[in-house]
Amino acid sequence: MLHGKVLSKKLSCRSRACMRSHSTTKRHRKRGAAIVELCLSLPLLFLIVFGSVEACNCIYLQQCLTEAAYEGAVAAIKMNATEQAVTDRMDAMLEARGIDGATYAIVGPGNATFDNIGKGDTFSVTVTVTRSSIMQIINEYNEMSATRVAIKQ
Repeated sequence: MLHGKVLSKKLSCRSRACMRSHSTTKRHRKRGAAIVELCLSLPLLFLIVFGSVEACNCIYLQQCLTEAAYEGAVAAIKMNATEQAVTDRMDAMLEARGIDGATYAIVGPGNATFDNIGKGDTFSVTVTVTRSSIMQIINEYNEMSATRVAIKQ
């Protein structure tokens, strides 16, 4: 019986040591699996984050262009408006938002210039800007524009 107790203690000690090494190996495996999962998912996470930022920048730029085209149309509607006053108004709107390098087109019926637009004529104001992108993935959005249509008073 004494011999049996010693034997059982020896077996239990061996099994504890075995379990310790097994749990340590299991812990290392889990840690390794977590690192592999991180390496696989981190680029996707960065793509989602920077893609969201880029999409927000596109939406903001489009909204600014739309506002500038609207303000240009409002300035052009007035009876004594000049093309310079209209472009100055659009420049001021875009400069206030940190956007530069925009081009403007004010076109009347039959591609008439601003000076040839008469009272009651429909005309369009277009603001176009080439944007610099962080992620040059979507090239079709590198040039953005907004157009507003109005009637000269």
